[in-house]
Amino acid sequence: MKFSAFSIFALSALFVGALSSPVASVQQHDVSISQLENRDVQDSPDLTTILTELLAEVQNYTSTLNATVAALPPAVQRLGEDEQSLIRSVKSSVGGIISALSTATDSISKLSVGQLVGTNFQQDLSLTAEIVSEIYSTLNSVSSNLQLTISEIINNDGPILVAAINALTAAVGFVFNNSKSS
Repeated sequence: MKFSAFSIFALSALFVGALSSPVASVQQHDVSISQLENRDVQDSPDLTTILTELLAEVQNYTSTLNATVAALPPAVQRLGEDEQSLIRSVKSSVGGIISALSTATDSISKLSVGQLVGTNFQQDLSLTAEIVSEIYSTLNSVSSNLQLTISEIINNDGPILVAAINALTAAVGFVFNNSKSS
């Protein structure tokens, strides 16, 4: 009986303590019209421009990777120190690709409805598929030429790259699905 009386007292004290905690005043949550972000549709790129620029940037990185791998002798078994510098070069390019994907995804998520009017979604979906294909085919080529797995080459950047690609395709899919319902 003593325990139940104590527990009732403790729970009521906890409840009173929760109610007496400070809360933000109403003025802190109010947002005036002047504080809202003003977007100018003409100043920011549309979906097709974002994806085209991303494709060009990804192709720049992948062409650098392809040129680096093409300079290798045909039957490379293990390069030793050269292999490590080559792997660092690949990781650097993959880091650039991840950064480009993240920037493009962020830009796509900030698109307004007005920027999607007249968008050719077939072309945009094709560009997205081309970007993903370019990345994967280049990494597969590098992997087969170095006779290493992709995991051995890019290590911890692998999951980050996959997440960046998933975020890009999800953003494009989200824009596509929301524009079809509008």
